[in-house]
Amino acid sequence: MKDYIPLIFSLIAVAISLASTVFDRIKHRRSNRKELTDTLEKLLNLDLTFANSAFNWQENTNPEEAKKKQEIDIVLNHQRTYLVNHAEYLSNLLKDNAISNDYRIIAFAYSKIGDLDKAKGNFEKALSRPASMNAKQMTMRAFGRLLYRMGEFQNGIQIFNKAVEISTPHERYKRDTYLSLVQWAAAELDYSQECENFRDILLKMEEVIKTTKNFTEDKTIQFRKLADLNNLYNKRIQLNQNAENISK
Repeated sequence: MKDYIPLIFSLIAVAISLASTVFDRIKHRRSNRKELTDTLEKLLNLDLTFANSAFNWQENTNPEEAKKKQEIDIVLNHQRTYLVNHAEYLSNLLKDNAISNDYRIIAFAYSKIGDLDKAKGNFEKALSRPASMNAKQMTMRAFGRLLYRMGEFQNGIQIFNKAVEISTPHERYKRDTYLSLVQWAAAELDYSQECENFRDILLKMEEVIKTTKNFTEDKTIQFRKLADLNNLYNKRIQLNQNAENISK
């Protein structure tokens, strides 16, 4: 019996050591989770600061004020770069414990500082995680626009098509279908010189407006937006034709 006593104490010590290790890992993971949440909150607050600055900006501001604003924007962009890099580092530590929304916020931030490859990678991670229908569409809309911005038009078309397809069969999500089509049309105008898909997008928008019952606003607002997009498209076509005539 005496021979077993040291063995029993050894096993107890090993068990305590293992339990302590597991506890420390859980504690560390929770600490990383909280730090990531705090960092993402700072990124979102920074977006709000930029938005307020842009809203309050006046074109007729004197040169001294313009210079001051530019200097402040540079500092804020440095802050955004630091925060997003730290957020990505923490999300990599968390691995499977990082959620779709984490990666989406990180992707948005990278796109705003011009690091498009990292933005793309984080949008892909966001789409690989479970999320609500609305969250998925929000991610797809932003990702589709990013791909257009990168010149990856076919990939962008595929993402926008997915955003439309996953919600169209559901009446309650058709408003999100409309928003996806609006963003798709805007991406075509902003980044695609030929706007090859624009007419088809407008036809889909018109169909969604006509068949959707749950718009919170009067449908005339949506039809007005449709007309505005169509006018922008016609102006783009006219500009392209003028450029071709000049080149000849």
